[in-house]
Amino acid sequence: MIGYLAGTIIHIGQQTTTLQVGGVGYEVFISPLWLAELQIGTEEKMWVHHVVREDVSDLYGVRTPEELIMFKALDSVSGVGPKSVIAILSFNSPDDVRRAIVQGETGVFTRVSGIGKKTAERIVLELRSKFGDDGTSMLAPRGDADVVSALIALGYPRKDAEIAAGKVKGDGNMSALVKEALKYLM
Repeated sequence: MIGYLAGTIIHIGQQTTTLQVGGVGYEVFISPLWLAELQIGTEEKMWVHHVVREDVSDLYGVRTPEELIMFKALDSVSGVGPKSVIAILSFNSPDDVRRAIVQGETGVFTRVSGIGKKTAERIVLELRSKFGDDGTSMLAPRGDADVVSALIALGYPRKDAEIAAGKVKGDGNMSALVKEALKYLM
């Protein structure tokens, strides 16, 4: 499983960029806003989700571990595809999406082409329990359990995730804690 890529931009397409990593070019779908910022020849890093279906094997890239966690959560909802998830995350931070889910604000989702009212309601219904009705979130710092969950979502085995989370100390934000745990795993 591919979880993270760092390399040189060698091509920029309409919906994808090609990132050369160690002599291999990976075509990755990313948000249109991010595509507009890229320049050929620059170094770039991205967290990726590999989508494999009967006739598809695509990579989708986001900038942070929090976005990747939210990407996977949204992609797990029936009727929401990875291209719709990229569109949602193009205009909303993971915390904004979490807030919309907890507060039942379906408008955040219906603004995206291809997501209607019923699909937006399904997103809220299916993900509200993951993010907590009280506003807590797997994206907010809550200790070792959240770091473990984030690492598992990134594809690490539970045992390795638990060991790495045990090595992470401090009251930093979730991003800093996950990054520290990832350094330990590498």
